[in-house]
Amino acid sequence: MINHNNIKKNVHELVKMFPHLVDNYNSLVGYYWVMYDHVATAEDYGKATPAESITRNFRLLVSSGQIQLTTKSKNSREEKQKDFKHEFAAIS
Repeated sequence: MINHNNIKKNVHELVKMFPHLVDNYNSLVGYYWVMYDHVATAEDYGKATPAESITRNFRLLVSSGQIQLTTKSKNSREEKQKDFKHEFAAIS
């Protein structure tokens, strides 16, 4: 069973150690897997914490103000959100 409190704590610690991880989900997940799940081979990925659990807890930490996004990240996310809304506005 996944312990989201541990994941949240680990993500928070990881971003404190490596602040550049706030700019890239792939790097965040990769670092998490290596540091906390001890992924060393391709076979280890199947036992690692799901990427969505890591990124979801990251977003929770951002929304609660415990992690601050860089201006670069904020702008990039806002732009992607605008693109998404524009692309899918006709569907709703």
